[in-house]
Amino acid sequence: YTTATNNLPDVQIQILPNPAHTEIRIEGLTEANYDLSIVDIFGKTVHKIAGYQAASRIDLSSIPSGTYTVMLNGRHSKVIQKLVKFN
Repeated sequence: YTTATNNLPDVQIQILPNPAHTEIRIEGLTEANYDLSIVDIFGKTVHKIAGYQAASRIDLSSIPSGTYTVMLNGRHSKVIQKLVKFN
């Protein structure tokens, strides 16, 4: 699922592939740069990228298998989506 918050524009994104093994990319972003965080089920940030650009590949090789939340904060939008990672 995708969630837009705080009366910001509703942005529909796709995390590809999902479930993922070694890397992902995010499509459908409407802004040039986002601050990206991948957070585990305990709320710990396991991966962070400042200035993430749409469709750039994100290496997941150092992240253990599990369910995560991907949070993208742009200047005019905020997007939250689930990610499943497997080894």
